[in-house]
Amino acid sequence: QLKGPTPVPIGQSDYFGAFFDPASSKYIGNLPSYDWQTAIENKHAMMTDDNLRVSGGNDNTLYSASGGYSKTDAPIKGISATRYSISSNVNSKIKKYFEAGLNLRLIEEKSAGGNVFINSGGGDNNLNVYRAAPFQPIYDPNGANGFASLYTINSPITPTSFNVIKKYGQQLTSIGNYLGAISMNTDDHENQSVIGTAYLQFQPIPGLKIRGTFSGSQFQVTQSYHSAFASWQFGETPANQYSF
Repeated sequence: QLKGPTPVPIGQSDYFGAFFDPASSKYIGNLPSYDWQTAIENKHAMMTDDNLRVSGGNDNTLYSASGGYSKTDAPIKGISATRYSISSNVNSKIKKYFEAGLNLRLIEEKSAGGNVFINSGGGDNNLNVYRAAPFQPIYDPNGANGFASLYTINSPITPTSFNVIKKYGQQLTSIGNYLGAISMNTDDHENQSVIGTAYLQFQPIPGLKIRGTFSGSQFQVTQSYHSAFASWQFGETPANQYSF
């Protein structure tokens, strides 16, 4: 209370508001609580590793080929890694004096990193949800993709106007809604590798072998990020999306 019998008008304060006013229907003490930590857990995270290999040959030629596929899901939703690989090897005798061989390997790796708050702030793929206020909702059937936003729009968003306010008062540091963000945004990484080695060997006389080897490789790394316009509402520090 202030000096005297007049109570602090906490329900009318910009920095506290109705959420901190026991007389309000929005008072946080009467709101349900939500388990953010459990919500982001990937309880059915899978690890898959499949490989297939074939080989054969005859007196003059030996060959082998193999392929592999693996996928790992992280214990947090929205994060995964996938890997494809193919390799082959051929060695062949060419008549009496020559021998040649080729070894080829192709690898493609894809991953989803969960870095989905680039344009709005809010944590990312870590366990910062421990900071979430227990009364801050995760889901909203009327929200974008069924998730609860952190802000109320006061007027239409335009290139020159971004008039929004926090739903839970200025004093509350709302945690970014990670699940809402990954339902709209993507953070993908892709690595492609091609490695090859070939040789040609000449044996003019017994005990003397002359070999030439040729090797080559190519690597390509790609990172792509997609941010939906409406995803700003799930971040901690959103900005006008027209500015990006």
